[in-house]
Order: sequence, then C-alpha cells, then structure tokens
Amino acid sequence: MFSVVWRRSYHWKDLRPNSKHRGWFNNNGLAKSGYPSSILNRQPGVHGDLQERLDALKAPHALALSQRQDIGYPPVKSEDPTTNRKKMLAWRKEQRKNPVLEKASRERSLNVDSHLVEKDHIQYGGAYKDIFEAAELYGIYEDLFPGKFFKPNTMLRVEFPIGDDKSHCLPVYRGNIVKPSQASIQPKVSFSGTKYYTLVMSTPDGHFEDENQEYVHWMVGNIHNGSKEEVIPYCRPFPPKGTGYFRYVFVLYEHEYKIDLSQFNLKEDNQIIDLKKRTFSSSYFFESQKDSVTPVGLSFFQSDYDSSLRDFYHDVLQLPEPTYEYEFLPSYVRPWSSMFPRKKVDGFNLFLDRHRDPKEIQEEVLRKKLNDTHPFEGDLRKNKFPLAHAFDPIGSHPYEGYWPEPTWRRREIERERLRQGIYKDMDWKELRKDPTDSHA
Repeated sequence: MFSVVWRRSYHWKDLRPNSKHRGWFNNNGLAKSGYPSSILNRQPGVHGDLQERLDALKAPHALALSQRQDIGYPPVKSEDPTTNRKKMLAWRKEQRKNPVLEKASRERSLNVDSHLVEKDHIQYGGAYKDIFEAAELYGIYEDLFPGKFFKPNTMLRVEFPIGDDKSHCLPVYRGNIVKPSQASIQPKVSFSGTKYYTLVMSTPDGHFEDENQEYVHWMVGNIHNGSKEEVIPYCRPFPPKGTGYFRYVFVLYEHEYKIDLSQFNLKEDNQIIDLKKRTFSSSYFFESQKDSVTPVGLSFFQSDYDSSLRDFYHDVLQLPEPTYEYEFLPSYVRPWSSMFPRKKVDGFNLFLDRHRDPKEIQEEVLRKKLNDTHPFEGDLRKNKFPLAHAFDPIGSHPYEGYWPEPTWRRREIERERLRQGIYKDMDWKELRKDPTDSHA
C-alpha cells in the first residue's frame, strides 16, 4: 500500500521569517507583473522627478515667451541692483535711527501719505512692473500682439464719471471690474508727455463672427498739447449675457509726429453702431504704423453683463439681445438596482430627480416660491419652527379610507420646510433684485 501525500508547493519568498499572505501585494512592496505597484520603478536619469516633468510640460510655453519680440522702449537702468540695494539698506538704517518716527510709531500716531507712496511707486518703476505682470497674467499681450510684448513706461490714468451729477469717478487699474452701466459715458484719460500720442480702446473677447478679431470701442489720435483727433467715437462695453467677464484694454502709442489714421476713421450715427465696421486688430494696427508708433502705456478693466444692455442691443446695435448658456455634461447616476449593496438607499423620488433637467427642477422650485410670496407681506409660509406643525392636520382627510402620507412624501415635506436639497433656493429671503436693473 502506498499512501499519497499532497503537499503545497511554497515559493521561496514565502519561506522568509514573519512572512504573511498579502494577496497580489508582496512583502517587499513590489507588485507582481500586471498589477499596480506602490513603488514606481523609475530609473535615475531616464525618468525625471516632478519638477523635471513640469519643466518639460512648460518648455514649449517658456520657449515661446523667450522668443517674443519687445516692441516697446528698452528699460533704462541708472544703477546696478547691488548699488540700489546698498542705498536702500542705508536709507532704512537712517530711518530707524530717527527718534521722531520711532515715537510716532510707538504711539500709533504715524501717518503715511498715500499720494507720496504712489508717487514713489511710479517714479521707481514698481507700478509699471505691476501693470506688466497683470497684463501677462490676463493674457493681454498674447491676444493683442501675438509673439510680441512691451513694458509700459507712461502712467495711463483712466476714469469713468459716475453718479447722477457725474461728480465722482470710477478709476481703471489693472483688471478691476467696471459694469457696463458704469462705463456708459466716455472716460477721462490723463497722462504726461510732450510728444504725439494715440489712444486705442479695444476688447479681444466677444467678437460675434471671428474669434481672432477685436472690437474697437474708442480711438483718439495725434494727441498733443491738448489737441486731438477722434478717429472712432466711443462705444460702451456690451458683453453678452452668460459669457462671463470680458477684457477691455487701453493702449497708448507714442510717436514723434502726426500720423495718418484715415484708414481707421469711422463716422457713424450716434444712435446706431455698426459692429462690422468696428472690427479691429491691434496687431495689424501696430504693423501698419510700426515705423512711427511705440506702445508706452497700458490699462485694462473687466466687465460682464448687466440689465442696462437690454435697450442698448435693441436700440443702438439693432440686434436681438444674445443669451448664452453652458451645457454641462450629464452626471453619472448610479443604477437603482446594483449588485453592490447600499448603506443608505435613497428614495425613488430622489433617484428620479437625478434624471431630470436641473433647469426644470429650478423652475418648479421658483414657481413654488412665487406662489407663496406676497408682494407686500413676503413669504406667507414662513414659520419659526417649520417642523412643529403636523404633516396631516386633523380634519384634512375623511375618516373613512384615511391613509397618512407615505414616508417618502413626509421626508420631502421636511426638506421643503427646512429649505434643504432642491428647495434650498426657497429660503425666506426677499426676492433678489439687481441694483443696476432699471426695469425692476
């Protein structure tokens, strides 16, 4: 008689001390072939680290930036950075020894003149550096002058008159927000210089026909000692509804003598504006005048839609008011019957709501809010304790055949009373009104 003994064949790794079975993940941290691994098998010199991989991704963009052409004036450096730093440290040391400043700072009576700080900020070039960095951040150069850039050296001040008597002004800085209703009147522009200048206001966003073109909103040429030539009359910003913020850029060009701008001259009725005639390209304008002009000043702001543009589109542009919406991709909805168990199973009403159009749900909620809102008394169903009232008041149903509300309906009533879920927009606040809406 022979007895057959079946033995398990062990791998040599399983014979190590304190060896435990860990599935596909081995004890040494390396996975079997075909399975994910916690330790990436990278080779030094072949697979770079995170910074090297990021540099490789940014290399084309960095190369394009390094190959750009500077169309502005070269920066003037009076002293080297080392000398400037020594002067700054010496000035700081001297100020710290001043007993008057020390006492005022200790007693918190030291006042700083903001106008003097701004003057020094402009004089020593810090303001121009901030304008250049902001323009780079917002992509002004790559959209107006592809493959080119310039560093401003002239402070361009732009202010929009606001208020009933137009006694106040809203300044334009470096990308601040100015509503179309606030920019409806031609702005006040000031700068210092003794040569001839040309000012152009355009937007690289929102061209209705060609995404690579601009709309010119204003052009004033041959500005010198108070005299000027209005080449293109001013047009207010008109960003369409639903498109977000548009950039509106002021560029100041400097030239030694008068230039001919007859090809850009536009005469139009004050009541009607033709957008086709206002199609513009800053790059083409510079190329046509590159032997004469040099950009020296830059300022820009952002603007989005408001209700004051409704009449402007119909009366001035002679166009129907455009409205845009973003179409989101449909979100994934987990099937109702799934092979994986659910810890918290949602009601079928919530499951069906996920298959509905969010716009349809919002419309339904808004209708409920309007039905329960009185024009003078506000929300008629506002309760201090929403859940203190019964779901099925006594006498609301006949006794015979009376059935209470099902559980899913009770939970739905709770969400509606507590303003949760899809009913969060039914809060007990007043209906929102646009402060700039003249039609409200």
